[in-house]
Amino acid sequence: MMPAKKLIVAFCTVSIFCIISYGQEKNVLEGVIKDASDQSYISNAYICTNPGGSTVADSLGGFKLSYLGQGLAYIVISHIGYQNDTIFASQVKPGQKIEVNLISRTTLLNEVVVHDVYDPALILMRKVIASGTIFSKMLGVGMTKR
Repeated sequence: MMPAKKLIVAFCTVSIFCIISYGQEKNVLEGVIKDASDQSYISNAYICTNPGGSTVADSLGGFKLSYLGQGLAYIVISHIGYQNDTIFASQVKPGQKIEVNLISRTTLLNEVVVHDVYDPALILMRKVIASGTIFSKMLGVGMTKR
C-alpha cells in the first residue's frame, strides 16, 4: 500500500507543476532583419532578449523567439560587420512583427608587417631540400639531384 501513496503524491506534484507552467503567458516575438543600406536580408544575426532568450536569424533574416510573461525589457540584435541595435519592449506591441534595419559598421585595421624570423626548422628543411643527400643516407636509397 505504501508504494501506491508515493505514486499518488508524485502524480499530484507533477500535475501541479504542469498547471503552473501552463498558466504562464507565453509570448512570441517575430520579425526580420535587413541591411539598412540596400534592404537585403541578413542571415545568422544573433537576437537576444533581456531577460533570457536568444535565437539566430534564418537565411532570409527571419526569426521567432518565445518568451514567458510580460518581463521582456529589451531586445538586442547583433551581427559581425554591423552596429548592434537595441529595441525596447515598450516599442513592440504583442503579436506585432518587427523589422530591424542594421547599419553597416566599417572597421579599419592597422597595417600588419610580417618579418622573417629565424626559424631553425625552416633552415634545416631548406638544407635538406637543397642537398637531397640526407634522404639517401637515411633510407639507403640513391637520390639524384636535378
